[in-house]
Amino acid sequence: MTLADSLYPSTIKATFANITVLMLAQPPIKINTGPPYFITPLLSSVTVEVGASFEVLWPDVKDPDGDAHTRTVSGMGSIATFSEVKATGVTIRPVRSTDVGVYTIGVVLKDQSMQSKYTVKVNIIEKVVEKVA
Repeated sequence: MTLADSLYPSTIKATFANITVLMLAQPPIKINTGPPYFITPLLSSVTVEVGASFEVLWPDVKDPDGDAHTRTVSGMGSIATFSEVKATGVTIRPVRSTDVGVYTIGVVLKDQSMQSKYTVKVNIIEKVVEKVA
């Protein structure tokens, strides 16, 4: 005869004269209480002039359960042609007037079963040239 419990599976072996009980203990099922998140806010928007460089730094990440997590950068589209994703953040270096526009960078923090999504709006503008009178 075999009995099982969803949290603590047990196996019972029976004989005619003696009953032997063998308990296979397993730790309780770990419940994921929340996704990983940035400890300090990620920049939500940035404006960069053509010819300039700006680095969006990744804040430190925490997971409420201490789970291992990953960070994925996605949805960069054409901004990827003048940006570099690194372990510390994204460096944006627009060099042409055709780079002018509004872009979005997506960031996903994920543990085994939950995720947090962030976006950074990037506005690339023409270099401001001051006229001398």
